[in-house]
Amino acid sequence: MMQGELRAMAELPAELASLVSQASEEQLDQAADGEWSARVILAHLRDEEALVFRLRLERMLSEDKPVFAPYPPDRWLAERDTSRDGLRQLLQDFALQRKASVTLMKLLDEEALQRRGIHPQRGEFTVSDWIRYWHGHDEEHRWQIKRALEIR
Repeated sequence: MMQGELRAMAELPAELASLVSQASEEQLDQAADGEWSARVILAHLRDEEALVFRLRLERMLSEDKPVFAPYPPDRWLAERDTSRDGLRQLLQDFALQRKASVTLMKLLDEEALQRRGIHPQRGEFTVSDWIRYWHGHDEEHRWQIKRALEIR
């Protein structure tokens, strides 16, 4: 399996906690025009972990070529629940969800990694492809958080 990606994914909650540990509430909520704040990115990662990424993985493992509906970020932003957006809660929730995802991924054998899903815009992909995409999504948002916290 993709050990490098899996290791990075497992380490991300601690890395994010470290990145935001010295940030003020104001810094967590600042954003450049057209960008999300660090707090919103953390909420996005938490929500996507449980509601999109792991759910799609579970469906690929239990269904034959499930078809996934798009989940546009702008819709998520407009409809999201902000009641658990305190920094400590965001970090704890994400760490818990990520642990569940990584635990599941560690159980996958070569046959499971070749199972497939279908996305209307991305086409057909394997579990391996999905995990690589998931890791890329993490990396993109990790850098966005760093940039968001650099705004003065």
